[in-house]
Amino acid sequence: MISPYDQNALEVALQLKEKLGGTITALCLGAPEAQGAVRGAMGMGVNAGVLVSDLSLLDSDVFGVAHILAKAIQKLGMPDLVLTGCVSGDTGHKAVGPLLAQELVCPCVTFVSRVEAAAEGTVRLRKRVEDGY
Repeated sequence: MISPYDQNALEVALQLKEKLGGTITALCLGAPEAQGAVRGAMGMGVNAGVLVSDLSLLDSDVFGVAHILAKAIQKLGMPDLVLTGCVSGDTGHKAVGPLLAQELVCPCVTFVSRVEAAAEGTVRLRKRVEDGY
């Protein structure tokens, strides 16, 4: 099943697709049974779903997971935007997103409270910081 954290990211992606166009690919690293989560995402309006499933990879730490996901993303073709849940639904780690960004050599903003479509196909992110947003 899709974790509540990843569900939030998926909902943001669907809203951006509605406003800006484009395509969404759901990417999952998991056991073969995780195919149901990928199908669920596709049933919500995702254009494509990919399951990376190799039993030897399932015990990977957060560095390994980020590396595997980055390689899959690179093989699929670099997207304009990568959205992840803020916390791993299975292990509770908060590091996969930032480590994934590092692997992909792209910027990362964590714990975003709002994502809005902005002018010319861009997005505006809102994040709470010490002095406001």
